[in-house]
Amino acid sequence: MPVALALVVLTGAGGCGGDDLPAASPAAVSTTATTTATVPAPTPPFEVGTVTETLVDTTRVTPATSQQPERPSRTLVTTIIYPDSPGPFPLIVFSHGLTGTPERHTELSSAWARAGYVVAMPAFPLTNAAVPDASTNAGDVKNQPGDVSFVIDRMIAANRDSTSPVFSRILPDRIGIAGHSLGAATTYAVAQNDCCRDDRVDAVMIMSGVRLVNLDGDHLDRMPPIMMLHGDADPLLNVQIGDDVYAQLNAPKWFVRLLGAGHAPAYENTPSPWDDVVTASTTDFWQAYLSPTVGPPDPATLDRLRADAVLDKISTLQADPG
Repeated sequence: MPVALALVVLTGAGGCGGDDLPAASPAAVSTTATTTATVPAPTPPFEVGTVTETLVDTTRVTPATSQQPERPSRTLVTTIIYPDSPGPFPLIVFSHGLTGTPERHTELSSAWARAGYVVAMPAFPLTNAAVPDASTNAGDVKNQPGDVSFVIDRMIAANRDSTSPVFSRILPDRIGIAGHSLGAATTYAVAQNDCCRDDRVDAVMIMSGVRLVNLDGDHLDRMPPIMMLHGDADPLLNVQIGDDVYAQLNAPKWFVRLLGAGHAPAYENTPSPWDDVVTASTTDFWQAYLSPTVGPPDPATLDRLRADAVLDKISTLQADPG
């Protein structure tokens, strides 16, 4: 996303016998014990499934652009990657950046699904790469927080629908949101802004992001547990943006600085030196703060997060787990 756009606005025995038969002596009776084998619950890594659903919000419009007139609804073609195993699992909604697509983030989201999370990735109506004038539509970021909450609504509804691939796979009270770039701006707003805060959100992840929506309504001190990642060689959004936000956050907060990383490669499917750190540390974060069991993070998981977030010459970590 160009810098200029950042300034514009994420589970009987029966018996038979006969009275004419002599009673057997106790010593002659053979007893066979019947045991029921206990099948252990599946554990990660899980096989994953992928499905694409077209979700239409008929209560909100898609604004007109230079290439198309206003439309009376918002259509969100949503890629869902889920553990192919009995659930339920926490839900993560991931928001792509300006001229981005869900398809560019399938490797990372599949890693999260293998670890035990259902991941929904909507393509936003005006800012995804398939839209001819997407690069000029950054202003629609103000409508994208509503899209994220709508996707959460629909995923929770799908969890109750026996015809849905995610039927009974979702924990509706364990929800995380993540986003990259303009999708991170979307995520910031859903997490803590007066305009569109969604109180169902339990954990937040920001990837090379900037706050753009209704800055006067920001309440960074009320943010759920958050992980931020940012490349210190980002040519579009300087890493100082992340530093400034981190300083305003209350714990728990984690900031992974990706040394030499630019704006997008560390989070996309293209191989990069930062892939292992990003995959391991983000998965650890979800396991710490979006565990199916509500309660304080497991200290062993926090220790693993600290270790996985730091790699010589690849990344550094600032953290206050509270």
